[in-house]
Amino acid sequence: MTSLGLMDMLSVRNPYLHLAIFTVIMMIALIILMRRSFKSRILLGRRGFLPFYLDLNEAKHIVIFGITGSGKTNTAKLIVESFKGSKLILDWNGEYLIGRVAKPSDISIRNLSTLEFCEALASSLQLTTPQYAMLLEVARDSINLCEIIEKLKKYPIESDTRREIRNALLRRLEPLSYFNLFSGNLTINDIDTIDLSGLTYDAKRLVANVIVRLIYNNPAKQLVVLEEAQNLLTPRRLDQPPTSCELILDEIRKHGVRVLAIAQIPSLVSTTYRNAEYIIIHRLSLT
Repeated sequence: MTSLGLMDMLSVRNPYLHLAIFTVIMMIALIILMRRSFKSRILLGRRGFLPFYLDLNEAKHIVIFGITGSGKTNTAKLIVESFKGSKLILDWNGEYLIGRVAKPSDISIRNLSTLEFCEALASSLQLTTPQYAMLLEVARDSINLCEIIEKLKKYPIESDTRREIRNALLRRLEPLSYFNLFSGNLTINDIDTIDLSGLTYDAKRLVANVIVRLIYNNPAKQLVVLEEAQNLLTPRRLDQPPTSCELILDEIRKHGVRVLAIAQIPSLVSTTYRNAEYIIIHRLSLT
């Protein structure tokens, strides 16, 4: 009578052993596969035992709404810190300061044309059509904001109307010259966070508009975070054309760039946010 090996004896005593071993192996393989597929997924939280993930395998835009103190910044930080790809954060109030931090004075805009810079000025300062026309005349062949201001001061005036336009334009531009914006050598590829906390409201809007255009020209970042997004995605009537920032943010998705936009309430933001794949709503005030 021959002796049986251990596995043979177990198989004789438990005919379901092979099925159990096969099931365990399949479960391990499934777990490994899920981990690989979840590599670019971000766990936001759980409902009971059910996890909820953001799937950022592809370029998908995210919008977070919530009043002050509702936790929207914590949600945004969780997404930013969990995302493994390259990122650029427009840190409006100095709440992130993640990775390589720079100030707007450290950044170069040599990859931006004069026309694009003027468009950013017009959009951020909400210039009138005559003001924008004069800005385009003056800014030709200029290399920075200070040079534009100096040219504007010497601009020949033929009428009282033109003088009023020039003076109004100077009142909007001169305060910006105190921050030495875009006078450095860093590109957006060298930066993870741009700290806007030390700027005035108009300067913050200008920097945000400029950075969006730089990203459009060089879509190297995989995630762009826009705090206070209502300053870029301004509300408009349905019969009005989309703003340049709306068009840019819509188009950069096809270049693999994800946008995380954060605002307090939906009514402050252009309805273009409805094109986002994820809309996360924290506590809102009644409107």
